[in-house]
Amino acid sequence: MFPAGLILAQVVMLSVGDRTEGRYVALFDRHFEASTRPLVGANVAWKHLTLTLRYAPTFTVTPVETDNRNLYVFNNAYFAASYAWSHTKLELSQNSGFGAQNFFVLSLTDPRLNTAAPPVTTPGGTTTPGSNPGTGAMTGTPTNPNPSIAQSNANRAIHYGTSTTAAAIRSQVSSTTTLRGELSYLIAGATRPEDAVLYPVVRGPLAIGTAQFQLDRRNTLVSTLSAQYVSSSLGTSAWIANYAQSWVYKLDHQTSTQLGLGIAGTRSPAPNNFIAYSIYPTFTAGIVRTSVVERGKLSSSVIVSSAPAIDLITTAVDPRLSAVAQVGWARDRVSTFVSADATMSLAVKSELGALSVIGAGAGLMYRLSTGVFADGGARLAYQKYEGQVVIPFSQTLYLAVSFLLDERL
Repeated sequence: MFPAGLILAQVVMLSVGDRTEGRYVALFDRHFEASTRPLVGANVAWKHLTLTLRYAPTFTVTPVETDNRNLYVFNNAYFAASYAWSHTKLELSQNSGFGAQNFFVLSLTDPRLNTAAPPVTTPGGTTTPGSNPGTGAMTGTPTNPNPSIAQSNANRAIHYGTSTTAAAIRSQVSSTTTLRGELSYLIAGATRPEDAVLYPVVRGPLAIGTAQFQLDRRNTLVSTLSAQYVSSSLGTSAWIANYAQSWVYKLDHQTSTQLGLGIAGTRSPAPNNFIAYSIYPTFTAGIVRTSVVERGKLSSSVIVSSAPAIDLITTAVDPRLSAVAQVGWARDRVSTFVSADATMSLAVKSELGALSVIGAGAGLMYRLSTGVFADGGARLAYQKYEGQVVIPFSQTLYLAVSFLLDERL
């Protein structure tokens, strides 16, 4: 028997999927890893209301080839409800994760696979499984609940939990003007006392407001105002307020560019129990292009940005310069990609929360049948934190099989 609400729904979509991946990793040693991420979900839609529910746990075994194996289980759940009327849409969402996590292992996996939220199309329109979308922050207000790696001796299971509750409203007030506001609250940190020394519990709200004005078919202006506050179980806190103005220009129907400038004010802890107040200029520059090459779709993008970000370990504000480049090509059953990203701290290398990251990836995917894919490739990672190299240049080769089946009732 189905509930009356489901019977009256206009669309009921059930989803089931999985991604199983084998990896050869060259990190501190050379070993094999295996992971699988099953997914179940449902989407129920009425005339104005849509409900989405997804659950996607991740199971990782490392190293596979020895008897001294470790199993990491991390649970991800996502719920969203959206209500649309006239030219306005209101959305409420809850994204949660908890379990055992090894952030060294996580550094060489696809970050998009560590959440149950639906995938977001990257600039250039690619959502290829196994790619590395980069770590560059566009707004200076990070929403990724996973922290940087605190110490090189933290290569072990960390019992960790995250929760992001959000409410957003978007309204097209005229044919040329769109307004959007979002308020979210983040809680993230270790769930065991022995892990809280490395990863304290942080929490706080983030508010973002944007106004988009389409001047003509080629020119669009976007104004963004954001504010974020984070407090830590260690007794420290920080905040960032940021205003940015961006100009999006369409060179042609295949190519668009973006240029943005802004200013950010911050308050954060400093060495010797001081409090630091700072003002930073911010900028964003990027280009996105799609074209047809050899009867396939070629998508490419380059984005460079500079903005302060709050470190989720020390709650210190770290000014960072980020760059992300991606190229993807797809035709019929085959798609391929190459991506690279880098984040460099502009602070003194030994300052609190100073983070520098390099990542890259390349892969090839083949669609075996409807909703079933096989893919393989390579990833690279490097990380320096507060002047110490916590992840030396490390590589992994991977092979994976994934499927996602949607059934409309």
